[in-house]
Amino acid sequence: MDQPYAYRRRELIEPDWRRLPGWADVTAEDWASAQWQRAHCVKNVRQLRAVYGDLLDDAFYADLDRDQAERATMSILLPPQMVNTMVPDAVPSTEAIYADPVRRYMLPVFSDRDPLWPSHPFATRDSLHEAEMWAVEG
Repeated sequence: MDQPYAYRRRELIEPDWRRLPGWADVTAEDWASAQWQRAHCVKNVRQLRAVYGDLLDDAFYADLDRDQAERATMSILLPPQMVNTMVPDAVPSTEAIYADPVRRYMLPVFSDRDPLWPSHPFATRDSLHEAEMWAVEG
Protein backbone atom coordinates (compact mmCIF):
# COMPACT_ATOMS: atom_id res chain seq x y z
CA MET A 1 0.00 0.00 0.00
CA ASP A 2 1.37 3.42 -0.91
CA GLN A 3 1.88 5.96 1.85
CA PRO A 4 -0.21 9.16 1.48
CA TYR A 5 2.86 11.32 2.22
CA ALA A 6 6.64 11.08 2.27
CA TYR A 7 8.37 10.67 5.62
CA ARG A 8 10.82 13.44 6.48
CA ARG A 9 13.45 13.47 9.19
CA ARG A 10 14.26 16.83 10.75
CA GLU A 11 15.09 18.45 14.05
CA LEU A 12 12.01 18.89 16.20
CA ILE A 13 11.53 22.58 16.95
CA GLU A 14 8.23 23.88 18.22
CA PRO A 15 6.62 26.17 15.64
CA ASP A 16 5.58 29.69 16.60
CA TRP A 17 1.99 29.35 17.84
CA ARG A 18 1.38 33.06 17.22
CA ARG A 19 1.05 32.37 13.49
CA LEU A 20 -2.44 31.04 14.30
CA PRO A 21 -4.98 33.87 14.71
CA GLY A 22 -6.62 32.42 17.81
CA TRP A 23 -3.32 32.25 19.65
CA ALA A 24 -1.64 35.42 18.32
CA ASP A 25 -1.74 37.07 21.75
CA VAL A 26 -0.76 34.05 23.87
CA THR A 27 2.38 34.72 25.89
CA ALA A 28 5.31 32.31 26.09
CA GLU A 29 4.54 31.87 29.80
CA ASP A 30 0.95 30.85 29.10
CA TRP A 31 1.98 28.61 26.21
CA ALA A 32 4.44 26.76 28.47
CA SER A 33 1.81 26.27 31.17
CA ALA A 34 0.32 22.78 31.35
CA GLN A 35 -2.79 24.31 32.91
CA TRP A 36 -3.21 26.75 30.01
CA GLN A 37 -2.70 23.91 27.52
CA ARG A 38 -5.33 21.80 29.28
CA ALA A 39 -7.83 24.65 29.53
CA HIS A 40 -7.46 25.53 25.84
CA CYS A 41 -7.80 22.08 24.25
CA VAL A 42 -9.77 22.11 21.01
CA LYS A 43 -12.92 20.02 21.52
CA ASN A 44 -15.14 20.95 18.57
CA VAL A 45 -15.28 22.58 15.15
CA ARG A 46 -16.25 25.97 16.61
CA GLN A 47 -13.11 26.04 18.79
CA LEU A 48 -10.92 24.95 15.89
CA ARG A 49 -12.36 27.78 13.79
CA ALA A 50 -11.53 30.18 16.64
CA VAL A 51 -7.88 29.05 16.41
CA TYR A 52 -7.47 29.02 12.61
CA GLY A 53 -10.06 31.64 11.72
CA ASP A 54 -10.20 32.51 8.05
CA LEU A 55 -6.92 30.73 7.26
CA LEU A 56 -8.97 27.67 6.33
CA ASP A 57 -11.88 27.53 3.91
CA ASP A 58 -15.38 26.87 5.19
CA ALA A 59 -15.27 23.63 3.18
CA PHE A 60 -12.63 22.22 5.54
CA TYR A 61 -14.73 23.00 8.63
CA ALA A 62 -17.79 21.46 6.91
CA ASP A 63 -15.75 18.34 6.05
CA LEU A 64 -14.70 18.00 9.70
CA ASP A 65 -18.22 18.68 10.96
CA ARG A 66 -19.62 16.00 8.65
CA ASP A 67 -17.02 13.50 9.84
CA GLN A 68 -17.92 14.18 13.47
CA ALA A 69 -21.61 13.71 12.70
CA GLU A 70 -21.39 10.63 10.48
CA ARG A 71 -18.17 8.63 10.81
CA ALA A 72 -16.02 9.67 13.74
CA THR A 73 -15.69 7.11 16.50
CA MET A 74 -14.13 9.57 18.92
CA SER A 75 -14.80 13.19 19.75
CA ILE A 76 -12.16 15.88 19.20
CA LEU A 77 -9.70 16.60 22.01
CA LEU A 78 -6.52 18.30 20.80
CA PRO A 79 -4.08 20.13 23.06
CA PRO A 80 -2.83 23.41 21.60
CA GLN A 81 0.71 22.05 21.20
CA MET A 82 -0.64 19.23 19.01
CA VAL A 83 -2.63 21.68 16.86
CA ASN A 84 0.52 23.78 16.59
CA THR A 85 2.46 20.88 15.04
CA MET A 86 0.13 20.88 12.03
CA VAL A 87 1.71 22.71 9.07
CA PRO A 88 4.68 23.70 11.25
CA ASP A 89 6.70 25.60 8.65
CA ALA A 90 4.15 28.17 7.49
CA VAL A 91 0.89 29.91 8.18
CA PRO A 92 -1.58 27.08 7.48
CA SER A 93 -3.70 27.07 4.36
CA THR A 94 -6.58 24.75 3.49
CA GLU A 95 -4.42 22.83 1.02
CA ALA A 96 -1.57 22.46 3.51
CA ILE A 97 -3.82 21.38 6.39
CA TYR A 98 -5.46 18.70 4.24
CA ALA A 99 -1.99 17.33 3.32
CA ASP A 100 -0.49 17.50 6.82
CA PRO A 101 0.28 14.02 8.27
CA VAL A 102 -0.30 15.07 11.89
CA ARG A 103 -3.70 16.48 10.98
CA ARG A 104 -4.59 13.34 9.02
CA TYR A 105 -3.84 11.23 12.11
CA MET A 106 -5.17 13.45 14.89
CA LEU A 107 -8.03 15.24 13.13
CA PRO A 108 -9.42 13.13 10.29
CA VAL A 109 -12.14 14.63 8.12
CA PHE A 110 -14.94 12.93 6.20
CA SER A 111 -13.09 13.06 2.88
CA ASP A 112 -10.06 11.27 4.42
CA ARG A 113 -11.99 8.13 5.22
CA ASP A 114 -12.44 5.17 2.92
CA PRO A 115 -16.22 4.61 2.67
CA LEU A 116 -15.73 0.84 3.05
CA TRP A 117 -13.33 1.15 5.99
CA PRO A 118 -14.01 4.48 7.71
CA SER A 119 -12.50 3.12 10.92
CA HIS A 120 -11.68 -0.13 12.66
CA PRO A 121 -14.67 -2.51 12.34
CA PHE A 122 -15.09 -2.71 16.13
CA ALA A 123 -14.48 0.96 16.91
CA THR A 124 -17.21 2.84 18.76
CA ARG A 125 -17.45 6.16 20.59
CA ASP A 126 -16.47 4.23 23.74
CA SER A 127 -14.21 1.48 22.36
CA LEU A 128 -12.46 1.12 25.74
CA HIS A 129 -15.79 0.79 27.60
CA GLU A 130 -14.83 3.60 29.94
CA ALA A 131 -18.47 4.58 30.50
CA GLU A 132 -18.87 1.37 32.48
CA MET A 133 -16.30 2.67 34.99
CA TRP A 134 -17.83 6.11 35.55
CA ALA A 135 -18.75 6.89 39.13
CA VAL A 136 -21.17 9.49 37.77
CA GLU A 137 -22.50 10.21 34.27
CA GLY A 138 -19.89 11.89 32.06
